[in-house]
Amino acid sequence: MMADHSLKKTIPGISECEREAHFNLLPDSYFVENAVGDIVLHLQMVHDLLNRISDADSVGTLIPIINWSQDADSIFARATIVTWDRAGLFHKLAASFFYAGYSIKSASAISREDNIAIDTFVVNARDQKNFNDHYARQIFEECLNKKLASTNFGDSKLDEFIETLDTGDTDNANTTDQRLSPKVEVYEEISKRKATVETHSSDTPGLLYRLAQVVHSHEFDITAAHIHTERGIAFDQLYIKSRDPKARIKSEQLSKLKCSLLATLRRIAR
Repeated sequence: MMADHSLKKTIPGISECEREAHFNLLPDSYFVENAVGDIVLHLQMVHDLLNRISDADSVGTLIPIINWSQDADSIFARATIVTWDRAGLFHKLAASFFYAGYSIKSASAISREDNIAIDTFVVNARDQKNFNDHYARQIFEECLNKKLASTNFGDSKLDEFIETLDTGDTDNANTTDQRLSPKVEVYEEISKRKATVETHSSDTPGLLYRLAQVVHSHEFDITAAHIHTERGIAFDQLYIKSRDPKARIKSEQLSKLKCSLLATLRRIAR
């Protein structure tokens, strides 16, 4: 699991016992998909979250730990969010980024076995000319805190706003096929406990938010995700589970989800 010896080095403020417990709660694939620096960052952020929980009241425990990083010569920022996994978390994250004026270019989501979620997003400004990075990050964090403290998943104002936006990104649009026909595939695990959703479509404002919204409306939660956008084309891979932990996923549920996702993508592409 920990092939890199640098992961075994002492990290200030974190005991060996805590480090081992953290690593043991993560899937083996996590160590393949993440660089050592990111693994150490995640460990430190989880440590901070657990410390906050022990010191805070019930509302304070809902406040996530957020880390921002950005190279000086890059238009892309990297946001890492560590918080308790809960129903609709990915949906609320995507909505908060959109409110703050960000477009999501890639995303990775993972949960520990004890339901601590580690989500990483690479984002950039939708409008580079009129964008204040400090202000946008503040809006994101304030919006996310409010959404995590609320049990309300609907956001009619955001839905209406997204519908008014231009569906094209003129700087990054795929010039070979402006009207890409969207595709959706759903793969069911043998255990009937989880499934994988893959979508291939033109990138549009609020795309990930809309996909997460559809998934949530079908009583599923996104447990992990791999999002990649290139030349105006979005390749989204979402790992989902039933919101009811005791329920097995039925084939007809996935068929309905696939139809809804495809209908949403086709409507966006018009």
